[in-house]
Amino acid sequence: KSLFVMQQLPLALFPNHTLHACVFHNVENGPEILPWLQSKDISVALINPEVVVDVFQVFIAATKAIQALDTESLMTKNVNSEIIFNLSPANNIGESFKKFGFQPSSSSLMLAVVDADQDRLLELFQLVKGTPATLKTLNNTYDEALVRKHYHIETHEAPAGDREALLRAAVHA
Repeated sequence: KSLFVMQQLPLALFPNHTLHACVFHNVENGPEILPWLQSKDISVALINPEVVVDVFQVFIAATKAIQALDTESLMTKNVNSEIIFNLSPANNIGESFKKFGFQPSSSSLMLAVVDADQDRLLELFQLVKGTPATLKTLNNTYDEALVRKHYHIETHEAPAGDREALLRAAVHA
């Protein structure tokens, strides 16, 4: 595996923070990932890429999470779990994790982490037994029906097959 697919997303509003993200397909060790992270007390956002139309959604969620961190107003345990919470249009933390977080049975995973050093990024990257891919693969990974369901998007808001309109509706949900 090559760490080069772990992309750093620029955060102009928060130059003292970093956001790294990557997508994995063909994940073979889903059930092992969350318990391992919990045993090591490692903070990372494990996102279900089927509900991410574009990395822009994660960028917005991360921006909100960093703002909450900097103003000491996190609703969740840490800045990375706050990303998952902010992907959801609802205010229920548990529902946010069920709908937008990685499910152990899933074969795809998006990993996002705020303020991780190179050693932590490498550790996270090596944890996942799967095929790493660039964030551009999100264009082919999302499930339109699932996005519509979780964001409550009607066809008059975003016509079927219109990715840009779907993204706009999801971001504004």
